[in-house]
Amino acid sequence: MCIRDSINAEYGGFESDNLGAIGGLHSAFMAAVLRTMLMVLAAASPTHGDGFIAVSLGPYGGINGGATTGFLLSNQQASPSFIALDAGSLVSGALAMIQREEGLQKQCNGYKSPSWVPSGPAPDDDRALSFLVNRTEGAVVTHAHLDHTAGLVMASPNLRGKLLVGSNGTLNGIRDHLFNNVVWPDLCWPSPTTSSTRETAAWVYQSVEVADTGPLYKFKTSNIQVLAGWSVPHTEPTTAWLVGTSYSGQAVLFFGDNGPGLVTTAQWATHLHTIFTDSCGSLGSAGGRLVAIFIEVSYPSGRETSSLYGHLTPELMLSALDSACASCVNSLSLAKTHIVIIHRKPVFGSTSGFNASGAAAIEQAIASGMSASALIAAQVSGLLTNSRPSCLATDLVPNWLHLPEQ
Repeated sequence: MCIRDSINAEYGGFESDNLGAIGGLHSAFMAAVLRTMLMVLAAASPTHGDGFIAVSLGPYGGINGGATTGFLLSNQQASPSFIALDAGSLVSGALAMIQREEGLQKQCNGYKSPSWVPSGPAPDDDRALSFLVNRTEGAVVTHAHLDHTAGLVMASPNLRGKLLVGSNGTLNGIRDHLFNNVVWPDLCWPSPTTSSTRETAAWVYQSVEVADTGPLYKFKTSNIQVLAGWSVPHTEPTTAWLVGTSYSGQAVLFFGDNGPGLVTTAQWATHLHTIFTDSCGSLGSAGGRLVAIFIEVSYPSGRETSSLYGHLTPELMLSALDSACASCVNSLSLAKTHIVIIHRKPVFGSTSGFNASGAAAIEQAIASGMSASALIAAQVSGLLTNSRPSCLATDLVPNWLHLPEQ
């Protein structure tokens, strides 16, 4: 059963014209979405064993400059090497992770942080930089907007030889408008304006062709591959990436910004159908598994399509999941696929969206005994885990997550 089917079965249907979006995102609707996702995810709730580690460095799409879109992904559990999926936050995100883990240890007797989280007497800033230097191999970026790339700039003076993977259009945008010796020194390679070498550059450009079949690129240390990529509608050339161990293994589908506004809703839906059909078909035919879909919900309900600028509302997010179910039904089961909602844009003068109503629905779902392995990468910048200790405060949850292979 797909997610929308479950919602309709339990709640009698929530079509967009019935949302009654008081203050934006109706809390009952959000509760329905979250409860249903929790039920779908409950079957995949183990938190240890083989699989991915995902770390939320930043879940937001605006305003909070220290927590804009960025995630780390690794498939090595014991001593992981990570790649970043977008890089709106790197140093600030790693710093927040360390401070959050310290808070958890103080608040929860017996709570033990993962071995890969830096500890010791060094200042937090030093440990955050050490983590990025020693535990990350590079980044895969979806597009050049600052809320997805600012971390590349701020971390660059301390990095050497990190790989920066993206489409040719995205890397050209970063080269021409960020590392251009005007906005920021050119610390990348290759570039006509830099004196850096491959070894001394902060970031080494690695352009890959956006193609629906691959693999397109393989990271050597983390053993994660860019399996495929698709252009998606947005204001800037943007790519959705399928990354994972292999087509026969496990993968995640990471959308950058995407949605109607500059294209019609029908045109956007056609792009989605192609992405889900291709990714599920390739994984399904090889015996692989889609363990997670990272998808944005930038704005609350009721926003005019002409004002979305290539972003999603909750209704459009559900439409995207409908497309996933319909496109994948004959090739790949999504019954245990995690849905991670990212890129919330707080709206000035509004308390709607994923603020109060989203957090309340999550807490209510947890209190009801359901297991949450991943849902919303928001509310203080944390991913939920099903190992959430009972002593934790509402606003203090680990911002890392196991996505185990089943």
